[in-house]
Amino acid sequence: MSTFFKTVVTPLDGSELAELVLPHLPNIAPPNGVTVALAQVIEPGRYALGGLDFSVPTLLDILREGAREYLARQAESLHARGYRVTTHVLVGDPAFAILDLAEELHADLIAMTTHGRTGFMRLALGSVAERILQKASAPVLLVRERMDPARTTIKRILAPLDGSVLAEQALSPAQSLAHAHGATLILLRVSPILDEGGKQILFADEAAANAQIEQWRVDAETYLHELAAGLNRAGIPIETRVALGNPADVIYNTIDDAAVDVVVMGTHGRTGLKRWYFGSVADRVLRGAKCPVLMVRNLKTE
Repeated sequence: MSTFFKTVVTPLDGSELAELVLPHLPNIAPPNGVTVALAQVIEPGRYALGGLDFSVPTLLDILREGAREYLARQAESLHARGYRVTTHVLVGDPAFAILDLAEELHADLIAMTTHGRTGFMRLALGSVAERILQKASAPVLLVRERMDPARTTIKRILAPLDGSVLAEQALSPAQSLAHAHGATLILLRVSPILDEGGKQILFADEAAANAQIEQWRVDAETYLHELAAGLNRAGIPIETRVALGNPADVIYNTIDDAAVDVVVMGTHGRTGLKRWYFGSVADRVLRGAKCPVLMVRNLKTE
């Protein structure tokens, strides 16, 4: 079993919370030929005004040594699973340090948990994660605190789509995961709903509005069936789902209803939600998802 993720950068901070991502790695990036780069970031500014009786350089030396020892212990566990492991003690801004390391190593995945204690508080929903998601050239795997334990295998993968090429960028890693696990890939298209005010503004009457909504549904089904045909020819079991409603609600409910093991989704959409996966949808999905979320950023629109 293998996927196309070969170099994975994983930020840790010494907390059990940050380590929650580690049990999920074998499903997303199995050990065969995969290198995991474990990184801990030390922020000098957090200690400069601490009022301690020894100099900041001396403190940094102590922190570096502690970080090296901690990462070495984590590396031993990953070595035992068959991974190649490198360890990196970094100094500076957490987001920039992680992004720089990922670029330096040509990483094809950054994997992290949503909480930590060294600048990663509310990681997936805070400024550090948002900067990483906005700037990383590699996909980002997010594992939330209080998530269900890592599965022994992935059986069902959810790929939300909006009909755009930008959203379809998530299909490549989703296909890879499906092939690796023999999993079913669920293609979801969410069409917007219109309230009465929206219908009155956009359409001449109720009948015209309902006809358009029905056409949106038909177009969405046609789109997904065309995608499914190609994926089926590649040997991937496919399910398609079309729903009307709020994208966050539909995605969140589908995770539960379809017993989804991982969500793979692009970082852009065109359904009136400019920052679909960085805004309220991502916030809600990440807060409530019981499975990992793999976000794939499109670089062609930058």
